[in-house]
Amino acid sequence: MVLYTVMPGEVIFGKGVLEGGYKNEYESDKERKEVLANYMGTMMYVEKEYDGSFSVKRLISTDPRDFINPVVRPGMKLKSSLIQFTEPLL
Repeated sequence: MVLYTVMPGEVIFGKGVLEGGYKNEYESDKERKEVLANYMGTMMYVEKEYDGSFSVKRLISTDPRDFINPVVRPGMKLKSSLIQFTEPLL
């Protein structure tokens, strides 16, 4: 079976499955730094910074326009008031 996706294998199968175990990569809250979020219709992984803002770590999209949008490129800081989180924050 071939699986075509923009998601990394660790997210789909869990980190442990790829290493021979069955532990989910995000099972422990202490290990999780990136959070899946929706910003202006674009899904992405963000990480909370010390100043309270969030920086873009990785885009999760199949739309090529999202990857050329300078507002959501990796490394950009986003205001938390415009972000809709799909996972609970730490």
